[in-house]
Amino acid sequence: MAAFVLILYYASLWDLSFLKDTIIWSLASATVLLFNLTKAKEINYFWPLVLENLKVSVILEFVLNFYTFDFFIELFFIPSMAFLVILKTHAEHSAQSNPEHSKVANCLSKLLSFIGLGLIVIMIYKTFTDISSLATESNLISIILPFVFTLCILPYLYFATLAMAYEQIFIRIPFLITNDKKRRKLKKLVFFNANINLNRLNKISSNLYKISDKSKLKKVIKKLLR
Repeated sequence: MAAFVLILYYASLWDLSFLKDTIIWSLASATVLLFNLTKAKEINYFWPLVLENLKVSVILEFVLNFYTFDFFIELFFIPSMAFLVILKTHAEHSAQSNPEHSKVANCLSKLLSFIGLGLIVIMIYKTFTDISSLATESNLISIILPFVFTLCILPYLYFATLAMAYEQIFIRIPFLITNDKKRRKLKKLVFFNANINLNRLNKISSNLYKISDKSKLKKVIKKLLR
């Protein structure tokens, strides 16, 4: 993020007036994307997630930047909203192993919806009463920034997911194969056959239990990828 901001700064697309936008996006949107990485099993998973994330991000940027509240209200409101979003994401994630946590996720979802509805009412009211203040270059950049940040971080998210998938496979290999030489060979075969293709890697991962010391590794890997 620091590198992206620096590039945008030298391209005259970022200055200190956009610091709040950057912090909000990093704490809310980027955190949600990172929390959801464990669910990624194929390449197609990322685009719907990013699009959904952008909807939330644009609304947050629009409301919290175009309609600035008093300093003390913002000092309380922005960290509270970021905390609620992070808490909701964590509750949704942990609900997979503990169904009881889904009640917390639902409660937080309703709370955020209620807050969002209130903000939309304020936004509509202020739009009609002060529409001339919206049509500025600064506001346009504020809307575009979430898209730019999300597109910039997407390769990092993908390769982070890829690294986690490889780690899961390599941790399991010693439990399937006892021979050190065959372990190393299997790791090389997995890497050269899957490479940076997340779909192929997860296909191998879901069928890895079929491999043992007696397996003809090249043949089995090719069979798993069919």
